[in-house]
Amino acid sequence: MKKINYDPGLDILRGISILLVVLYHLDLNYSGRVLFKGGFIGVDIFFVISGYLITSILYINLKDDKFNFKEFYLKRFVRIFPVYILVIFITLIFSYFILLPNQLVELSRSSLFSISFFSNLFFWRYLNDYYNPDAILNPLLHTWSLAIEIQYYIIFTVLFFFIYKHLSKTKLYLSLILILSLIIANIFSFIEPQINFFGFQSRFWEFILGSFVFFYKKKIKINLDNISRNILYFLIIGCAFIFDQNSKHPSLLTLIFLAPVCLLMLNNNKISGKFIFDKTLIFFGLLSYSLYLWHYPTLSFANRIIGNNQ
Repeated sequence: MKKINYDPGLDILRGISILLVVLYHLDLNYSGRVLFKGGFIGVDIFFVISGYLITSILYINLKDDKFNFKEFYLKRFVRIFPVYILVIFITLIFSYFILLPNQLVELSRSSLFSISFFSNLFFWRYLNDYYNPDAILNPLLHTWSLAIEIQYYIIFTVLFFFIYKHLSKTKLYLSLILILSLIIANIFSFIEPQINFFGFQSRFWEFILGSFVFFYKKKIKINLDNISRNILYFLIIGCAFIFDQNSKHPSLLTLIFLAPVCLLMLNNNKISGKFIFDKTLIFFGLLSYSLYLWHYPTLSFANRIIGNNQ
């Protein structure tokens, strides 16, 4: 299978995403005001990037008749699963010395759902409030987004393969799915906000949004200079101060937030990565997966030990 050319711009966006998520989980306060209260939107950026990358891999290899399901899934497995299992295993070991027996039972249940990549459904059913201050006491809560990611890999790959091979107008069918998912997300943001947050059905459109970024990257000639890029970066970061637990999310509001993300991904100007701001974000972007996996259990245990939350 063909490899996709490295794009430092994606790692910059990953760097912003992981920093927003970590800062949100740190629950920083200044003069009684919560900072980065909307940092959870960093996950949405990850979803769009994943949609872009997976679509590019599928499209390019299917076009050249070089796509192989076994090779595709094996690469995803090797990249994701080993360190993922290690984090869960070490989390369980530490929990044995920190948690109470009933809490260990609950964690064991969540770990089984995490390993099978259905933890988004588990936490929707048993936690039912991602924004609850006590949510940090669930060391594996963050695996909900990885569950959605894997669900996307499985469902979208088969779906895209079928549409590409057996139907014409691939973009038309994907656009219909995007619209349907976005409509569901918008409706659920009002009537069932928790399943909207944790549910794959309300996140699918974000991945497909990344698909369309790939389809139109070379067709739409967007050339951003450094000043324009930085303005968009800070606009994205600024949204982390605007979004909060009361925001309708994901919804049309999320689509508006993701517009500057898409503009940055559509940028055709090469990024040198020489500026310290870019270098810093690329550094965190390259570490984003490991940092995402490790930071939450670490903060969860620290919260229990230092904060004495039992």
